Amino acid sequence: MKIFDRKFAFSISLADLNSDEKDVTHSMLTIEDRLFCFSEKSIKEILSVESIDTDKDLPSTIHNFQNMYNIGTSNSFVARTIIQSNKILHSLILREGLDKGKILKQIWICSKLLFSCENSFNKIFTQVNELMNKCDEIITKHKENIFIPPLPQYLDLEQHVVSFLGHAKLFLEESHKLFCIFYDAPDFGTKFKSYRTWIKNFKPDCKELVKVLEKNKEWIQLIIWYKNALDANHIQPNFRVTIENFRKQKGYKFSNPSWRYDFRAKNNGALQETASDIITDMDIHLTSLLIFFEEIFLLCIQDNWNDGFKYKLFRHPEEKINKKCPLLYFVSLQK
Repeated sequence: MKIFDRKFAFSISLADLNSDEKDVTHSMLTIEDRLFCFSEKSIKEILSVESIDTDKDLPSTIHNFQNMYNIGTSNSFVARTIIQSNKILHSLILREGLDKGKILKQIWICSKLLFSCENSFNKIFTQVNELMNKCDEIITKHKENIFIPPLPQYLDLEQHVVSFLGHAKLFLEESHKLFCIFYDAPDFGTKFKSYRTWIKNFKPDCKELVKVLEKNKEWIQLIIWYKNALDANHIQPNFRVTIENFRKQKGYKFSNPSWRYDFRAKNNGALQETASDIITDMDIHLTSLLIFFEEIFLLCIQDNWNDGFKYKLFRHPEEKINKKCPLLYFVSLQK
């Protein structure tokens, strides 16, 4: 019997025992004393003996790993949040007083919330597409009859929409906390307008950041209203989101799940007369969340890198973007 000694160096196989498909490791990151392995198709946490048996009282304890996400560096949401941000952070020197470990921890919090948004979206997208095919089959089969049977319904639709919006709202809140770290701004929670006002008043040189916040304020407000209007505690007259499932339309047509809002109770709030497709809208919001995070992080970096070095932000040419880890931006010294 081989004797295990926790003091020795070790290697560990991270292969998925239920799959023959290879998952190439791209990065290993330590975040708050926890070790994570980022592969092309998964994210795993490495659990060493020391992290499992902290009291060192059970010699039979051995190393382990835990699968955290079934997405990895080939996913743009992984690549352009935690991986890209980590690479940029470690390619430069920040102004005195900033803690890279604290910044990376906050980025990881944001990243996980965005992964949850994408997961909710993917569940809705997959289920809707499956039910669309069934709706087509039912209508085609009964075209010659005098009536068409009930169309299948997405039973958990509202639950997954609420999950998407809830994680999106938290993501926006945690993303804004980057301003607390980089600029020592107060923590305003979900009062995003207060962040914009504070930066205008106390960081007047950050004009590009103010532009980005102003440019994105309307859709950010829309997400917050969507989330609150689906919460029973916030619903009021002229403040409601109506979600519609699959519905039969004129002729041999049907409509996909959709939603419409009435935000007239809020300042500058409007009434959406015609329902819009949930999948299309959520896909746009998901992309907007990623781009917003990327933009504010890059501006925070440019405002706070050490001016003693001639750093410059670059974008990878489209043809050089690695599909196994599609990073868009990097920082290097100017030549």
